[in-house]
Amino acid sequence: CSVIDGDHLSIRNNANQDPYYHDRPAKSQTALYVQKHNRYVSLTSHNQKDVLITKPIVIEGDTLQLNVDASRGIVRAGIISYQQVSTFDGTTPCDAPHLLLKENGIAGFRFDDCEPVICDSIDHTVRFKKGTDLSALTGRTVCLAFEMADADIYGFRFGSRRGRNC
Repeated sequence: CSVIDGDHLSIRNNANQDPYYHDRPAKSQTALYVQKHNRYVSLTSHNQKDVLITKPIVIEGDTLQLNVDASRGIVRAGIISYQQVSTFDGTTPCDAPHLLLKENGIAGFRFDDCEPVICDSIDHTVRFKKGTDLSALTGRTVCLAFEMADADIYGFRFGSRRGRNC
């Protein structure tokens, strides 16, 4: 991209295109901007612990991979079994995933089972106490939950066991 160092109105809009300021010539330069793959938008948590819960999704792969920058903080993942819950009156079904968080965490895939992610990686494979293998959950509808502090999550995906760790 091109960058102009100087006044934006440095050239008059006339036939000769005379400069506005004779003592301040504009300098044009070429700049290169580099950013990591798929890092356009993130969900950011600051110095307080935040929990992000996804909408219901179907697991299609045997690992959970994150595009994450937790080099200054921490991220832990949890997998929640999705099901409708009743509201306070007990009659109306509700899809609110935050109500599922405490009671429906899948054994072996809760926050406490997740090894903390403390790195900056575009394809970090999440590791639980049981390992990285999610093949027993393939095809199951779940909600993912991410507990994070001082971190950015750019994205996640289900993949194969070829992902790299920090």
